[in-house]
Amino acid sequence: MTEQGRIGTKDRTVTLEKLGIGNWKEYYRIDITEEQHRYVRMRKTRLIGRTLSSLGRGRIWLIRRGSEVCGYIGMWISPKIDQFTIAPFIIDQNHQRQGIGRAALRLACSKMSEAGATRVRLAVHPENRAAISLYEQEGFRFNGDSWGETDQVMALPVNKGEARISGSGLQK
Repeated sequence: MTEQGRIGTKDRTVTLEKLGIGNWKEYYRIDITEEQHRYVRMRKTRLIGRTLSSLGRGRIWLIRRGSEVCGYIGMWISPKIDQFTIAPFIIDQNHQRQGIGRAALRLACSKMSEAGATRVRLAVHPENRAAISLYEQEGFRFNGDSWGETDQVMALPVNKGEARISGSGLQK
């Protein structure tokens, strides 16, 4: 399954592709900086094992621009308990500051809205200024909750069942 969206006004398409048996090796090619390692709570080997053990749920998605893998994003969708969470979310260091993360975030929020979300949440390390800036620009706000020892929770209200995301201007 693939979801797609556009970056800015240029004709560059970003897609989200479920991580699975056919593409899991590409996940290991994602190159992150030492600084990003500080903010990622779960190491790749643990994450891939957890994902492959629950493939039917498609929780981790590769982020692509064209055929190139640019990162990954986790989407945890639990409509029964109204929990819609993005975690983890990483953009390859060679693809940062190109709008890819923003497009992927918007696609993830859209997918969650279509699944019935009224609020999407994510956790961010308080020193991760680049991520906080992106999330705030997209309408996420700190809600006072914490996640683990250091991460703070940010939440975004969404229009339930619609692809339009409050504050981001995304429309399908």
